[in-house]
Amino acid sequence: MITFKNIEYQCAMELTLDLIGGKWKALILWHLGESTLRFSELKKHYQK
Repeated sequence: MITFKNIEYQCAMELTLDLIGGKWKALILWHLGESTLRFSELKKHYQK
């Protein structure tokens, strides 16, 4: 059992998914994993 900010998690993976979850975070991390991009480059990519 892991407690973080007064929330109890069953395992580390549950905590990790809660931290990086959200609409855009996974997509941004995926793009940053492929190459280094500036904020404006990421913004242009998603405005297509």
